[in-house]
Amino acid sequence: MRGPLMRGSPGEGELPVMLAPGGWRRTFGSLQNRNFRWFFGGNVASWIGQNMQMVASGWLVYDLTGSPLALGGMMAITAVPILLFSPFGGVITDRVSKRNLLIVTQAAIGLITLIMAVLIATHQIQYWHILASSLITGAIFAFNMPGRQALVVEIVGDETLMNAIALQSGGMNLTRIIGPSIAGVLMVFIGIAGVYFVTVALCAASVFALVMITTTGTTELRVARTITEEFFEGIDFIRHSPTLRMLLIIGIVPMLFVMSYTVFMPIFARDLWRVGELGLGVLNSVPGIGGLVGSLTVASLGNFERKGWLLLACAITNGLAIGLFSLSPSLNLSSPSLTIMGTFFPASFLIALLILIVVGSAQVGFQAVNNTLIQTNINDEIRGRIMSVYMMAFGLMPLGVLPASYIANVWGAQVAVGSGGILLALFALSVGILYPRFRRLT
Repeated sequence: MRGPLMRGSPGEGELPVMLAPGGWRRTFGSLQNRNFRWFFGGNVASWIGQNMQMVASGWLVYDLTGSPLALGGMMAITAVPILLFSPFGGVITDRVSKRNLLIVTQAAIGLITLIMAVLIATHQIQYWHILASSLITGAIFAFNMPGRQALVVEIVGDETLMNAIALQSGGMNLTRIIGPSIAGVLMVFIGIAGVYFVTVALCAASVFALVMITTTGTTELRVARTITEEFFEGIDFIRHSPTLRMLLIIGIVPMLFVMSYTVFMPIFARDLWRVGELGLGVLNSVPGIGGLVGSLTVASLGNFERKGWLLLACAITNGLAIGLFSLSPSLNLSSPSLTIMGTFFPASFLIALLILIVVGSAQVGFQAVNNTLIQTNINDEIRGRIMSVYMMAFGLMPLGVLPASYIANVWGAQVAVGSGGILLALFALSVGILYPRFRRLT
């Protein structure tokens, strides 16, 4: 049996976490840590709200504009502040209490959501309001996301890090099942404004959970150097680590090529399958089922050695599955269909759901392994800055939606989604062939 953790000090009164030898205790080992339980629970509340709001906002934008470009614009405008402010967010994360930083930023997100809910409920909402809220939320996320990533290792330490990251992915994907499903039903009964108000309540629950986390090994405020000097110290660390550079690059590529499929879900639901709000909720939920399976599988692997092979296999599978999903609306099948709450779901829609389970499983497996490899290749004192660079990949994702939105506007959403999936699979295959050292990463 492995010894107790030496890093990521538990909170006051907390016993050190021991990794169980196997079975369900190893799969859920990180949840023995009280601080991680509160952190995990708060994240689950936040993620449910985010997934509900994603479904509601996508439907709202497409209903207001009827334009794929407008959907892409909503996502793309989020990228600007993330790319601009993430470097500062990483430096601030390394200087202050990560828990307190998350409390402030999470509360700010709740306030923005409340303003949007009131605008929708009073029928004053316009497309520019959505763009403005996306811009402000992107700026907040530039500080929220590096802190959220860096706080995990402070809480659990290195030995259970992959387990904790995988469980975080599992929780996130569980909410991808729950959140969109709830949103799809609530939109039918209480409307889009109701979904936003529920999201505000979930933000408040997340803030409460963060308050309950006791102090961890947080770095004290450092003011000896400027923010620019500290940021470039992180860049210099990346420059001298070829392995870390490649991990960051391969982490960015899926954001550019394939994440657009989530943005175009309203088009698939409304125009291609004609399954309405309920169908949109189902389409956004099902990848979470696969993601939950994939994340629990990664969690059960413990300190799996051949992480490079696993990472590339997940990326290739993810790309190919998204390519298949893009073709599914064109299938002309006579297989049994399904009707739920008055909504007709054709056979091709049901097949697409099975494909999306594979998409979710491969996507989450990739993210969990990539995040683990990055975290174990960086030092504590610059963790926030490195993770801010990693989080900038999420800023690049909306920029990747822009060309995909143009393709969708000219040739259709199926072409836009399918071409991205094939490009991802080809990229991952090329890395595996051209960089054998990457395959041997442990």
